[in-house]
This record gives sequence, structure tokens and C-alpha cells, in this order.
Amino acid sequence: MNDVSLKQYVILTIAILVIGGILFGSRFFGPQYDPQDEAYNASYWSYSIQRSGAPSAYQEFLVRNSSTDSTRQHLAAHVFGEVLFKIEGEEGISVCDAQFGFGCYHGFFGRAISEGGVESIARLDAACVKTHGTLGTGCQHGVGHGILEYVGYDALDEALALCAETTQLTSRLGCTSGVFMEYNSPLAGISDGLVPTTRALDPLNLYEPCNEVEEKYKESCFHELGAWVLSHHADAARAGFCEGIEGRGRESCFVGMGSAIAHKVGPYPTQGIEMCAMFGENDMRSCRAGLSWGFFTVPETRLHALEACGYTEETQKNACLRLGDLTEGLDPTFPS
Repeated sequence: MNDVSLKQYVILTIAILVIGGILFGSRFFGPQYDPQDEAYNASYWSYSIQRSGAPSAYQEFLVRNSSTDSTRQHLAAHVFGEVLFKIEGEEGISVCDAQFGFGCYHGFFGRAISEGGVESIARLDAACVKTHGTLGTGCQHGVGHGILEYVGYDALDEALALCAETTQLTSRLGCTSGVFMEYNSPLAGISDGLVPTTRALDPLNLYEPCNEVEEKYKESCFHELGAWVLSHHADAARAGFCEGIEGRGRESCFVGMGSAIAHKVGPYPTQGIEMCAMFGENDMRSCRAGLSWGFFTVPETRLHALEACGYTEETQKNACLRLGDLTEGLDPTFPS
């Protein structure tokens, strides 16, 4: 081989290596996934979305997140949702789903409304309806989270009023439920290290803020209050927290507890039924109704919705299912 040929060969080899590095190097030398990453792998998911596309990245996220510590799963989904909006904008709404407590929606809309302001609410709601239909209430629930984050935690009434700009067909589902959940368990953003918090249980005002909000918001408030107490103040839940509430508020509180239990026990309905059995007969039925709803909202556990209300007595079974259908008969796919 003469000098010219050797020089050309060397140049060609270097060019191939450079191009190969550009095409394939980032796949191996980009951000690496770490199940214990303090930032919940924000950099990795940003890279993955841009490399593989948002739908593929989310499928990877579901697999990886399912095998991590359960205390991190919802927060990790928040981060994915935030990163998703940052890269895809409002178009990314079609990627999120109900898994990990609707965490992807929560993070997505927190970022979306922080950037678009309240003027974006109606547009985001329209995107929810277009993608998930009028009964895709988990999407509007995420909008509620974003609204309260945006207007501030001392502006609860303002946040609830802004929910009027969303499609909310029933009292307990959708935007208002997201507002109340965010009020009970505020969450710092990625830049703050994504620190999960929960407000203290005030013994002098146990049912704050539900006794102070407008009547039309009370059922939604008590439902989220029950879920919050079960998840963050379990001793109070076991001690009969919801029993101190009158009327439909008490019922909603126990249904909310049942919904939270469903997300806690996952695909094991017997465990959920046993947890509801700590309450008296009527309250246990309300809890099991919430359990039924909680299973129904997640595709992977939907088959257990009927089992949660599997009373031997037909009258009790039907009463449980009627109470558990938070769509109030609008969704014909809910078991009956």
C-alpha cells in the first residue's frame, strides 16, 4: 500500500469511527438510569424521550418504575410528566395514563400551567377531552394539581373556581379532586429536589378545609380527605377519622379511603377487603365501594372492581357498586 492509499485508508477509518460515535455512542455513553437517583432520572428520561420518542420512553419508564421502591414510584411519574411537557409541549398529553396514582398527569400539568398560566386551562381541558373523552377524569384531575400549584396554596377558593373552565361531569371526579389532593399533599418541583410533603393533621380542625369550602365542593373534598388520611395519617384513619363527619361527607370520606387502599394493595383485592373490614358495616361498604372504584381506574386491576363489592347478599353488592361508581352511571363499562 503506497503512502497516498494509506493516508486515504486512515482518513476513511477515522471518518467511520466519528460517524459511528455520533450515531451509536450516545446510546452507550448518554445519561444512565439509576433507580436511586435523587432527581428521579430527569436527565435520563429527557434523553430517552428525544432518542426513542415519548411513547416508547414512557413504556420503558413503566417497566423500570414498576420494579423500584413503591415510595418513589408516584414521584418518579411526576418527574416524567414534567420532562414530557418540557420536550413535547401540550402534544405530550396523550402519553400519560392512570398508573402510579396518575403521577404523569400531575407533573405534566404542573409544568404546563406554570408556563401557560390560567389562560391555558380551557385549552388543556380540551386536549384532555380530545385524547381521553369526557370521562377521562384523571386528566382533568392533573389540571387541578397544576392550578393550585400556580395560584398558590393559600388561594384554594380561587383554584376551585378556575375548575369551572374544565369538563367536570360529577362532583367527586376531575379538576376539584386534583386541587384538594394538591392542597393536602403539596409537592416541590424538580429544581427543589422534588420533596414530597403533606400537611399536618390539626386536632382542632380535623376536617380542614372541607368544612369551609362551598357546599358544591364538599363531596370532592371529603373524598380526597379520606384518601389523604389513609395514606399519610394511618393511625387516625384506623381510629375512625371519617366517623366524625356527618351525612354524605362521611360516606365520601370512606369511599376515598377505599380508593387509596386499592392503590396501596395493587392486584390483591383480598388484602383491600380485609383493610376495609376494620370499619363498621355501613362504613365498610363505603370503603369497599371506594376499593372497587380504585381498582376500576387502573387498567391492570380493573378486573378486581367487581370482586371488591363481592357481597353474598345481592342487595349489599348492588349498593356497594352504585356507591363505587363515581361516574354516577355515566360510564356503562363500570360493573353492575
